[in-house]
Amino acid sequence: MLLGALTEVDNVIDWDELRERLCGDDELVETIVDLFVEECPAWLAEIVNAVEAADPERIRISAHTLKGAAGNLSAHSLTAVAGRLEHLGGEGNLPACSAACAELSLECDRLLGTLRQQRVH
Repeated sequence: MLLGALTEVDNVIDWDELRERLCGDDELVETIVDLFVEECPAWLAEIVNAVEAADPERIRISAHTLKGAAGNLSAHSLTAVAGRLEHLGGEGNLPACSAACAELSLECDRLLGTLRQQRVH
């Protein structure tokens, strides 16, 4: 169960901020976390595909989507990296997009690992 195990295991998510935003509704917190865990791999795959296709507009749009979802989850590090990638895509800076995409992938893995660990407890 997620709810009893919510702790500051890692600095990838601000649990207190998330709970506050959702008015202390632990069931809603759990739903939001579950949805993010389900959808994040597809969002990341879309970004990776856009980077591989050298499509800066697709990079920008896909990174914007992930940035919003991460922000809703109070995952500040991931939000920042996705925001940087969104900006780089908007500039058409493909070499920097590749590097930022690698960082984004690592940050997603870190967040998903933390969320999955919390769901097991």
